[in-house]
Amino acid sequence: MMDFALVYRDYAGLVRRVLSGLLPASEVDDGVQEVFLKVHRHLDGFRGDSSLKSWVYRISLNTAQDMQRAQSWRRFLKPGATAHDSGDARPNAEVRLGEYQMLQEGLQKLTFKERSAVVLFYWEEESLEDIARHLQIPEGTVKSRLSTARKKLQSWLEREGEAP
Repeated sequence: MMDFALVYRDYAGLVRRVLSGLLPASEVDDGVQEVFLKVHRHLDGFRGDSSLKSWVYRISLNTAQDMQRAQSWRRFLKPGATAHDSGDARPNAEVRLGEYQMLQEGLQKLTFKERSAVVLFYWEEESLEDIARHLQIPEGTVKSRLSTARKKLQSWLEREGEAP
């Protein structure tokens, strides 16, 4: 039996980074909590068919997708409501906040599947092979999603006047 405290210690940073790329900033803390509730609930049932890291990735991705679905329903039910988080508005954080918000806005232009591949490849620096294993898809599909995501982001940045 694995020790939950050790799993949390080893993977909390990874979960937070992954969810930061997939969810609005205002949802990340709730997402991390939800992921580790699921991990705690199912840790005894972890069979080791994949690595513990892959298992935690999968739970993180599934949780983010579930939360995104719930968020879209909330928006549908409450027109005009927003889940946008203004973040840290201290003067010394303005530049970083602006860049982070621009990145978040760009990532939201991608489908969830594209965003998952981008976060794992660029933020987590996972190999194509590892991403394919985590997402349970062929490596070629990972390449295709990354290529499509790059094209969409480039096009969006050009429209926003931010492309080099």
